Amino acid sequence: MANEWSQEQLLKLYQISIDEYRFEVKLNTDRMIHYIVANSILLSIGTGLLKLDSARPINLFVALVFMAGAFAAYLGIRAIRKGHTYYHRTIHKKTVIEDL
Repeated sequence: MANEWSQEQLLKLYQISIDEYRFEVKLNTDRMIHYIVANSILLSIGTGLLKLDSARPINLFVALVFMAGAFAAYLGIRAIRKGHTYYHRTIHKKTVIEDL
């Protein structure tokens, strides 16, 4: 199969795979930072509201803020796992091209 590809084509494919690898790393890092910031903000809001008077409507709102934080954490975990899957696929493609 290596005979079907010219040296120039393989180098071009390798450059594309390296660019894709860098893109996946940057995308996953940026995504993780956004989820960490969002969850930190929700946690700060929730703990700040806990210090207020413990009236029933405030407690309900605090519970909603913490549930939103838990849901955002769940979405973050799913997104990071999916990004990790894409990252591993990119590494596999890069390795196949290197072998060629």
